[in-house]
Amino acid sequence: MKQVKISDLLDGMTAPDLALPENHGVSAHKIKEMTMMRLHSEPKTTRPAAKRGLSVLLAACLTLLLAVTAFAAVRVLMHQSLRGDTVGVSFDAADGDYIALGNRYPQTIPDGYALDFVSEPFGGSQRVTYADDAGHYIAFLVQRAGSHEDIGINHVVSQESVTLPTGKGTLYTQENSAILVWTDDAAGLGYDLHTDDASVDLVTMAESVRASDTALTPTYDGLKAEALAELGDYQVTALPDNFALETFTAMPTPQGGGWYGYVNRHYVDAAANTYLTLHYETYSLDGQENTAQNVLALYGGGDSVSVSGHEGVCFAGDGYTGVRWVDTEACLVFALTSDALSAVELVQLAQSVA
Repeated sequence: MKQVKISDLLDGMTAPDLALPENHGVSAHKIKEMTMMRLHSEPKTTRPAAKRGLSVLLAACLTLLLAVTAFAAVRVLMHQSLRGDTVGVSFDAADGDYIALGNRYPQTIPDGYALDFVSEPFGGSQRVTYADDAGHYIAFLVQRAGSHEDIGINHVVSQESVTLPTGKGTLYTQENSAILVWTDDAAGLGYDLHTDDASVDLVTMAESVRASDTALTPTYDGLKAEALAELGDYQVTALPDNFALETFTAMPTPQGGGWYGYVNRHYVDAAANTYLTLHYETYSLDGQENTAQNVLALYGGGDSVSVSGHEGVCFAGDGYTGVRWVDTEACLVFALTSDALSAVELVQLAQSVA
């Protein structure tokens, strides 16, 4: 949070640049205006003028600091839009800082329901599903702001605004289901609870969501070891300073139709809010000759490079750069991508993948 100095206020009462989120409708100019109104409307007292003026200034400073503290905590903005008969919900980041997904789950589960499925915490989101013996379900989704995983809600019958401990939300009802979406303003997260059971109180369940000391084990977590044994345990051995592993997902080929498997390691530099991803997977050429050129052509090609003796290419997308190379003997295609590192830096890092 930006610091507001008392000296700035004493020097002509010039409002500093507070950079408050626009959706709250409170600008630095407005806070200055409100502060000045307080100065001019303060009732007269019998105290000496100098002491009275200092008290007023200190009170104004306290008001301003409290306002900044209250609004600076908001790190996620929920947007809702109507697209035909579908309501679209998205959670956008209010700042450019790194947002940790954390281990956040409902702590109050309705009677008769048990944990049914836990997804990998990947791509800035995680899904948890609960089920009962009658076949009903409750699905919980947590996603960090800016992960761009839009929620589509079809055939809305009614909607109701709700206020939860972490932020505001909306409860939508459909013909045979209900969905509650809301924000965690301080953590920078968006939540979604969905059920086909009319007896479930989604608001009560949402109020129980909080951070846990331990993470739920993903349902298919045991497949990671099988995937590493089959595809190899490759890592970036010369990882840049400040980068740390955030998520690790993998799938062996038996779960991929007998031919497709992958390993994905996602690293982040939390201080700079940037990422580096190592991804490698099996491939199928459908009868074509097993050459690097044929494999790279399947992925769109790029500018030719060499990585540890293997043919590869550099490529770029919207906001990211990458290098891809092929090991035809192992029948694996590798890719390193980043939103901060250059193609030259990625090629150098690719040499360290082993």
